[in-house]
Amino acid sequence: MIPSIKGKFYSLQPDEVLKKAENFIRLGKKEIVLIGQETSCYGTDIGYSLAELLTELNKLKERTELK
Repeated sequence: MIPSIKGKFYSLQPDEVLKKAENFIRLGKKEIVLIGQETSCYGTDIGYSLAELLTELNKLKERTELK
């Protein structure tokens, strides 16, 4: 039902997600919640996976905290 209301499924580019997350980390946010229409399908349309995104988010947290 959701695709008929909201349109075709699409994933945000990883760089876009990482940039937003980095900004939140720099602002001192302690938690980032990822939500989506179908998170298990994240990245299938762009050749990426949710596991890869989560790995990059974890690395980003470590790098940002060191600065």
